[in-house]
Amino acid sequence: MPSLSGREILLGVTGSIAAYKSPDVARRLQDAGARVTAVLTPGAERFITALTLTAVTGRPAATDPLLLAGGQRPQLAQAKAAHAVLSARYPA
Repeated sequence: MPSLSGREILLGVTGSIAAYKSPDVARRLQDAGARVTAVLTPGAERFITALTLTAVTGRPAATDPLLLAGGQRPQLAQAKAAHAVLSARYPA
């Protein structure tokens, strides 16, 4: 994987079996130097907890896509800061 040093990545996790792979995806992104923030849909929480992704990334994972932990609204600030937005999903 190319260097992602200093890059901000938003990792969206949806309610599919792919949610189980999201901690590994987050870890690999971090290994490449990225700073990762996870956002889980309510469906994703049926497969994995926000606590797991918080532990892996070292950053609070959001369980409400419109609110980050601490009540911050990420829509504009996080979108402007992010270099990429990834969605962990499993194709049908």
